[in-house]
Amino acid sequence: MEAPVTPESIRQVRIAFRKELERRRDAAEADRRYAYARVKSAVDRFVEEWPDSAPDATGDVDRSGADFAALHADIVRRRLPHAMGRFQQMISEDMVPSISVLQRAVENAAGEIENRITMVNTGLSRVEFNPGTHLQIAFKANPAADVKEFRRKVDALLRDAPAARRDPEKLLAQFRRVRELMTRFTGDDAESRRWRTNVLDVRTSYFFYGIENDAGEQVVATYRNTASNSGGEQEKLVAFCLAAALSYNLADPDSDGRPHFAPLMLDEAFSKSDEAFSQQALAAFDEFGFQLIIAAPIRMTGILEPFIGQAVLVDKRVTDDGARSSATMATFGELAARKTD
Repeated sequence: MEAPVTPESIRQVRIAFRKELERRRDAAEADRRYAYARVKSAVDRFVEEWPDSAPDATGDVDRSGADFAALHADIVRRRLPHAMGRFQQMISEDMVPSISVLQRAVENAAGEIENRITMVNTGLSRVEFNPGTHLQIAFKANPAADVKEFRRKVDALLRDAPAARRDPEKLLAQFRRVRELMTRFTGDDAESRRWRTNVLDVRTSYFFYGIENDAGEQVVATYRNTASNSGGEQEKLVAFCLAAALSYNLADPDSDGRPHFAPLMLDEAFSKSDEAFSQQALAAFDEFGFQLIIAAPIRMTGILEPFIGQAVLVDKRVTDDGARSSATMATFGELAARKTD
């Protein structure tokens, strides 16, 4: 049996109904204020970043909200797809190929190092280091972890390039890879600088050392430093390595390894070396095509004569007025005579 409808029950229903309406109204008002605040914040950010494109530079939502809504619709419908197309083109046709070119340049630089070492070794093979032996520059390639990681990332960019043209998710992944690499290439912090050096300076991927071969190309000695050698042997090894280093940097591959800048000045060179060591070291410079300009004491005249074409005698005297030096042309016979005086 239903309860009778009374004025009190009707009043209670009306109160409950009013409260529900007020609750919904308050909730709707809160939603409106929240939505207004979000729209206002979005409009303000838009005006701040792109004032020239804003329908209303004041950011008044009440006055120009409809204009901003229309602009948003146009961006979603027309401008965003156009921007995505340009973005895809930039990643696929500009940035990824440019990074690939950089990687090839790094690899070519490594190949150039190996080619020049071969050229230098050809020159060294024409000069005896010790009787019956010659010095060669050997190397081991040991790329750092940063170099290997860079190669893997470039390989991934190239591998996914075709799919990125069709798949927005893969395109975004490409962008993230490119952004990470560009951050490292342009970063000014110590870690970024260290990473760039490892990746771009290919010399850090090589370890160089010397080997001494006999006539049968058998290794008779390996040189990683000069600590175990005598003073004269150290000078000779340094001289051979210096000749090789200068040839590496100055030689022209199109002229049989001859340097395109030949004058080489040596001051008091080989002062600790005996005659055999000195002649072998000078022969290395001569074989590589350097024009030697040497400052040396008269006692080295006989050693130097085969490698230079003209001598200048510098005579230094100390008087009451101070030190005085005079220079005159001299023949090697005159120098030899002075040496025995």
